[in-house]
Amino acid sequence: PGASVSAPGADATASSSKRNLRWPIAVGTLFALFLASSVYSLSALLGANAWVRHTDEVRVKVGYLTVALVDAEVGARGFLLTGERRYLEPYARGRASWTRHFEEVRQLTADNREQQERLDRLGQVYRHELDNIGRLIAARAAGPFAAAPLAAMQESKRGMDQARGLLTDMAREEKRLDGIREHDARRRGWWTMALFMGGAATSLMVVTVIGRQRRIAEERRARAENEGRLLRDVFAGIDDGITMQDASGKL
Repeated sequence: PGASVSAPGADATASSSKRNLRWPIAVGTLFALFLASSVYSLSALLGANAWVRHTDEVRVKVGYLTVALVDAEVGARGFLLTGERRYLEPYARGRASWTRHFEEVRQLTADNREQQERLDRLGQVYRHELDNIGRLIAARAAGPFAAAPLAAMQESKRGMDQARGLLTDMAREEKRLDGIREHDARRRGWWTMALFMGGAATSLMVVTVIGRQRRIAEERRARAENEGRLLRDVFAGIDDGITMQDASGKL
């Protein structure tokens, strides 16, 4: 009767194949970690850039507030000195612009308690000065200056100086935050680039390792099949009383 033959290298090949799978799995896991880290880093980079844009927007709006304050002050002084109503145009424009930009800065700095406190003080100073300037304008419109309006002008100047000081403090704080956030954005940018490059290198490694392991597995499978076929032929020859020799002359 014919003998049932199992290729001697089959079990070894299966065991070797399992061991060979460890490398692709390990490299694939490493690639997944690189990918997850890259996605997280990219998200953080986008967030850091958004904060940089946010800070730049606040700085621009604070600049608009300063311009509006200067317009209102210059227009009021021009009218107080000359009595010509054309100087009230920049004053009215400055007031309208101030109100709009003040609310925008209030919303943009909602996350910053110190800036909100400065805005509170600035709002109080500005409202007080508007009332004071309104009285001065009414007095000037009624006739030449008396001693009391001149004293009020000096008080108004002190108030405007205080408002400018608060705006300067706000601009300085936003400049400081801008520097910190730009540095953070650059650092995250470098990390993101490094992670993506590492991911690309790992991906190439994965492809190379998998290709190499597949070639090795194919070679071993072909060798095992040849050995199994040879053994089957040998045992078939023994059953038939025929001997076979391989290329080296062995039975």
